[in-house]
Amino acid sequence: MNQQEVQTPKTTQYTLLEFNHTRHSRGKEAAKIKIIEPNGDDYWLWMSVSDIKKNIKQFGEQDAFTQALAAYGVKQ
Repeated sequence: MNQQEVQTPKTTQYTLLEFNHTRHSRGKEAAKIKIIEPNGDDYWLWMSVSDIKKNIKQFGEQDAFTQALAAYGVKQ
């Protein structure tokens, strides 16, 4: 592979970018999760505890989900 080629992940990757305490105190989704798809597309979403739990059921345990739940104060 030459230096100009960029490797994309073979599976979807998740990263906790931020936990926004102000959003959380207002009852809004507070965990900002970055998603990188295998085709290289990337985007981020605000996720609630419910969103994160649904993603765990669908995609399995991911460090970003565990970190986000911990930031919400949810014990697994």
